[in-house]
Amino acid sequence: MVRGVILQMVHDASVADDLAQEVFLRAMERRNQFDQSQGHLPQWLTGIAKHLVLDYLKSPGRRLRSAQLPDGAAPEPTVEHALVKSAEDRALRLAVDSLRPAQRQLIQLAYFQELPQTAIAEQLRRPLGTIKGRMRSALRQLRQALDREQR
Repeated sequence: MVRGVILQMVHDASVADDLAQEVFLRAMERRNQFDQSQGHLPQWLTGIAKHLVLDYLKSPGRRLRSAQLPDGAAPEPTVEHALVKSAEDRALRLAVDSLRPAQRQLIQLAYFQELPQTAIAEQLRRPLGTIKGRMRSALRQLRQALDREQR
C-alpha cells in the first residue's frame, strides 16, 4: 500500500522502493508518536509517505538513507536529473499556485510546514471535519493541476 501511494506520486519504481523503505525506517523511529485514537496505522504510514515524497521532490540533493554512499560521498547530479527536477519543481509550483488561496494555505500548512490536520484546525479555528474535507478537495485540485501540467 505504501509503495503504491509513493509510486503514484513519483512514477519511478526504484525511487518508490527506496522511499517506501525510508517510510518504514521513519515509522520505526517515530513509533511512540503513533496515536491510534488519532487514526489508523495505514493512514499514519501514508501520511509519512506523502511528506517524504514531497520532501524528496522539493530537494534535488536529498539522499535516502538506503541510497547513501560510503564516507558521506554525494552522488554526482546529472544534467538530465537537473532538467527533470527543474520541470517537476516548476509543475508543482504552478499546480500549487493554481489553487484558491484557502486551498493553497492548507497545502502549505500540511505539506510544507508538516502540520497535522488537528493543528491546522486549531490554527485556523475551524472544525477538524471541515479541514479534512477542504484538504481532500485541495488535494484533488492539486492532482488535477499536476495531471494537466504533465500532458
